[in-house]
Amino acid sequence: MALAGRGVWYLLLALILLKLFATSVTLGSGGSGGIFAPSLFLGAMTGGLLGTLVHHLFPSVTAGPGAYALVGMGAVVAATTHAPLTAMIIIFEMTGDYKIIPSVMAACVIAVLLATRLKRTSIYTEKLVRRGIELFQPLEFNVLRRLSVKSVLTRDPVVVNEQTPFRKLVDLAVNSPRSEFFVVRDKKEYLGTISVHQLRQVILDKEWLDELIIARDLADPTYPSLRPDDNLDMAMRLFARENVEELPVLDQGRLVGSVRKSDVLEVYNRELMRRDLSSGMHGALSWVQRTKTVNLGEGYVLAEVEAPPHFAGKTLRELNVRANYGVEVILIRKSSSGSNNTVVPSPDYRIELGDTLLVAGTSEQVQRLME
Repeated sequence: MALAGRGVWYLLLALILLKLFATSVTLGSGGSGGIFAPSLFLGAMTGGLLGTLVHHLFPSVTAGPGAYALVGMGAVVAATTHAPLTAMIIIFEMTGDYKIIPSVMAACVIAVLLATRLKRTSIYTEKLVRRGIELFQPLEFNVLRRLSVKSVLTRDPVVVNEQTPFRKLVDLAVNSPRSEFFVVRDKKEYLGTISVHQLRQVILDKEWLDELIIARDLADPTYPSLRPDDNLDMAMRLFARENVEELPVLDQGRLVGSVRKSDVLEVYNRELMRRDLSSGMHGALSWVQRTKTVNLGEGYVLAEVEAPPHFAGKTLRELNVRANYGVEVILIRKSSSGSNNTVVPSPDYRIELGDTLLVAGTSEQVQRLME
């Protein structure tokens, strides 16, 4: 290869490596930058690099490096976006020459087949996957994976000291509506779990065991547990596998609460309803803006309510709107910096003055919220 040809080859290789490094650093550090334009650049440089080499080896039977650069550009764009037709149209619009289209079509199809075999997500859907929104799985998995155990954590599980005698355990099992009791020592250090099923197996020997058995002896240290940052998908898998109704939540070996299957199912159903409402919410919001209320049937309405002044500065968790007023907050339209933003609120969302709540409930419940 001539010296000038080798100089171009080295320049193209250096540009590919530098562009990869610059794009990775920019996006990885949280800076502002896209992915589409870098994919065009990398495709052009890679195609040009290959074209320079092939044209040098077979100058009489191959096109120039420019044609290879265009084909490489289309192939990389098709592979990264999983959109071969888009890549073909882009290259055709750039060149206006139909003669290059067969080569671009072949390269784009091969690139997409190879890219989808290696990774199901494109550069755009990968962002959703990293946020816990898995597009290739059923909706219920998406819902549960987005929610953490902290969102349904119960702070008042049935806790017993390790020295609790067997007789009191039996009384607790008879009088408590819970099925699992968590055994701790001082400062809530978790030792294990006692289930009602476990007590049933030995309750016939109650008279013999009263003076011999304490809670520590019956506590099962291998009982499955959760951490506050685990998602609810993991919790539901444990509930199904172990066939239990309540699981302890541990933070560095200490009991911080519990999660009940009924609470997880309630959150799951609420999120599904919220998603169903959100999917068709544009029309509903337009109607609510004009009428301030939509009749949902059977006495229930969807209403737009301005947040009462005493709500300001408090979170939805602190206000406990559902328990205190019987309504469900679906969306919140907040006005900030002169622009209207509609958000699906989390329990930790803090109400601001001027916020407008989109709530669902009976007419009487909504009226009570407005008073």
